[in-house]
Amino acid sequence: MIHSIETQLSADPDDDSGPNSDPSAILLRTGLNIKASDTAQPPEVFRFAADRSSEAKTFLEENGFFVKTEPVIALQVNREKGRLTQMTRSLMDTGICVDYVYPSPAGSRETKQLILKVANVPLAYRVLTELSRDY
Repeated sequence: MIHSIETQLSADPDDDSGPNSDPSAILLRTGLNIKASDTAQPPEVFRFAADRSSEAKTFLEENGFFVKTEPVIALQVNREKGRLTQMTRSLMDTGICVDYVYPSPAGSRETKQLILKVANVPLAYRVLTELSRDY
């Protein structure tokens, strides 16, 4: 299991952004790589992780978006049945609540990458580091 702390951005158009308020279309012009996005969000909010998050934040703000950033954990796991359940149980057993999980297109036939949002990222990172020693 490979994991890292990443920056997640949540882009919400301000009231004056008009009909062309698709942040993914705007980001396409920058050459930034969107590593993962949460498609379960309401259409007016675009939650994602990018390769150059500070540039993505600046560019979106310059184009009329309110952008919130927060740390998340990018987690690459083996595609074994029950693996996500094992990890979330380990986190919950230490008092860490998993707020949400969404997939990333990164990965392979053997692995999948997920983005985890938890309240205590440093503690979750330590728990996952300990857990990864068992896999």
